[in-house]
Amino acid sequence: MHSAYDLNHIYENIGERIKFLRQVLHLSQKEFANAIGISQSRLSKIEAGEPTKESVLIAISRTFGVSLRWLKTGEGEMFEENMPQTEEEFLRWIVHKVIELFRQKGIKPTTKKVYRVSEYVAKRLMPEWQKALKRRQRIESEILFKALEDGLEFYKQLEEE
Repeated sequence: MHSAYDLNHIYENIGERIKFLRQVLHLSQKEFANAIGISQSRLSKIEAGEPTKESVLIAISRTFGVSLRWLKTGEGEMFEENMPQTEEEFLRWIVHKVIELFRQKGIKPTTKKVYRVSEYVAKRLMPEWQKALKRRQRIESEILFKALEDGLEFYKQLEEE
């Protein structure tokens, strides 16, 4: 599998790029489709090369932080955001990611739980962020999404308390 930032491998069409994104995020077609508000069968057709509406591309871009330009053309960076440069920016970025995750999953946690989960995720990602910062790169998306998945599991444990 190619790195999310491997620009030597440009996917031929929008459908292939969407499928690649879904695989990078470790989501099933159903999970991905639900997150962007379309049916699984519609997503399957898009991944197979059927044209899609601009509104679907915008939903993908907003939901997963993917560059609209990359989705449409395969050019540029897959993910739009810049790497946080300070610890304070990093912590705000993590809180934002956790809130987005909860929103995608339809979870409405208390503010206290958002911050507890954010702290949990930040502790796991801090070493990776520090390495990425030294290399002037981003945290690999697979590592980010694994940390967020772990955060979701931590949230479920908090709910059981």
